Parts: sequence; structure tokens; C-alpha cells
Amino acid sequence: MVLRRGRRKAVCARVARQALLRGRSTLPLAGTRHVSPSELFAEIVKVSPSFDAVVAEHTADHGTLLPHLLMGDLVRYVGAHFVPAAQQTVAPSSRGEVAAILKVLDAGLASTDLDTQNVIAVSFVEDIESHEFYKPLARLFGLRLRSEHKRQLACRAR
Repeated sequence: MVLRRGRRKAVCARVARQALLRGRSTLPLAGTRHVSPSELFAEIVKVSPSFDAVVAEHTADHGTLLPHLLMGDLVRYVGAHFVPAAQQTVAPSSRGEVAAILKVLDAGLASTDLDTQNVIAVSFVEDIESHEFYKPLARLFGLRLRSEHKRQLACRAR
């Protein structure tokens, strides 16, 4: 826990820690130990090619990849699969595609790149339960995503 200056309330902070699981994994990115945010998004585009349009628009708008903003776009993109009336123009075509995206994110939490861990924890997992598509999405979470979500909920409950 970290105390914010000028506030009396403690907030949760994400800290570096060893990977939750040991041994070989069959998840995407499993052979790598250091996965940058840009490599993470490239892997997401591999498993969900229609997300490339979102990445292209993001890059055109900002001139570069801003990982936390693009992760917010990914949340809306994935959510559009469960809430078809959402104003997202593209969405994952199947539940399997959503599951593949979540596998990439799950594996990304095991990366030694703290920026990658942070962008997933802060801009995807944090407050995901506030979205109307949370329940069906959470059923597809892998072990690391589930563990990170539980860690954040426990921290907020303190």
C-alpha cells in the first residue's frame, strides 16, 4: 500500500513480483521473458486481426503507440463482442477470438517488462467489473488475470 501525499486514504499500488506460475507454458508469448507493450499489442493483432484497424487509428491519431490509451481501446473492443449495440465499429468475431486475446494478456502479466504488467493491470484489469460485459468476460480470464483481479479487489477492500 502507498499513502498519497495530501490524502489520508491509502491506495493500492502494483509492484513488481515474480511470475505467478513456474514451468513452461502453452500460452502465446510463453517463450519470452521480456515482452514490451508494443510486442504485446502485436501479438493481440496476430490472434485478432480486426484489432489492427483500432491500432492503426490509434497510431494515426496520436503519432505513436500510447499503451494505456490503446489498452482502453482494447477493453471497448473486447466488450463490443458481448454488447453488440456498443458504438465500437469493429469487434472480435467469436468467443474464441476473445479467449485468445485474454490468453495473450494473461501471458503478458508474466512478462519481466514492468510497463507491460502495469498496462494490463491498470488499464485492463482495474475496474473491469464496472463494465456491463464483465461477468461473461471474467469467465474467460486465465489464472494470472483472475489472480490480478482478485488482488486488486482485496486491496480496494482494505
